[in-house]
Amino acid sequence: MVMAPRLKGRILCAEDNDVNRRLVSLLVGRTGAELVHVGNGAEALEMASRESFDLILMDIQMPVMNGRDATAALREAGVNTPIIALTANVMTEDIADYRLAGCNEHLAKPIDKQRFYEVLARYLTVCQEASQGHRYSGKVLIAEDNEDNRLLVERMLRRFGVEPVSVASGDQAVRQALADTVHLVLMDRHMPEMDGVTATRLLRQAGFRRPIIAFTAGDQSENDAMLAAGCDGVLNKPIDQSHLQTTLARYLTADAEAGESDEGIAHLVTRFLAGLSQRRGRLRHGLGRAEYCGADIRKSSD
Repeated sequence: MVMAPRLKGRILCAEDNDVNRRLVSLLVGRTGAELVHVGNGAEALEMASRESFDLILMDIQMPVMNGRDATAALREAGVNTPIIALTANVMTEDIADYRLAGCNEHLAKPIDKQRFYEVLARYLTVCQEASQGHRYSGKVLIAEDNEDNRLLVERMLRRFGVEPVSVASGDQAVRQALADTVHLVLMDRHMPEMDGVTATRLLRQAGFRRPIIAFTAGDQSENDAMLAAGCDGVLNKPIDQSHLQTTLARYLTADAEAGESDEGIAHLVTRFLAGLSQRRGRLRHGLGRAEYCGADIRKSSD
């Protein structure tokens, strides 16, 4: 179950698809943050240039002006608000292009709730009271060479009812994770003897399938390296109790927790599925026209 963090801030969402707009509204509404919608890149450019926002969620494929061009225009205009690309195109070259335009990072479609909340919590103010009162069961392996960080995370985990197990290097983390039953690994990036990237890669190659969360200082290149090695997510240092609780809620079993209703999301899923046949029809029509045009071109060239 994914718990929404309590957040403060103002978000601009540029998205032309009605189902996606409703999903973002539903997810953001659970956090308490303020949300403003626009329907294309030109409107996003005008709105963000005129009003103040803490975060911009920018769809890439939009009419009038696409999200990539709108982002580049905002940066040229001196708008430094963090911009997150919302897109189904997440090939390496696509992501590099979004970065070049000025996006801080991206969220893949279909939107993953946990990843969505993690990204929002990095850029908005987190209300600490949302973290209290939840307890989970499981064993968490902490791979961290800094003793102060290690002790802090151990104390926070115990408050949530979780059993911590700590090691100080990557090779110790690999041995412990393979020898013991651990339900979650918090993996530091920089450690002696073996770093977190190598340790994560070795665990995945050895068949370890439990979730591994990168535990980093927040540098995007470090985060990308850990995710590429096989990590499932990122926890930035200094660790925030609300962010830690969100991670535990995703991967561990809750002892006694009132679940939030997903009826609204279920309704959106039903609407999305109901429209699939129409979208397939448009796709087939488009493919048919492409084949016709291709045949016409070949004929004219003969």
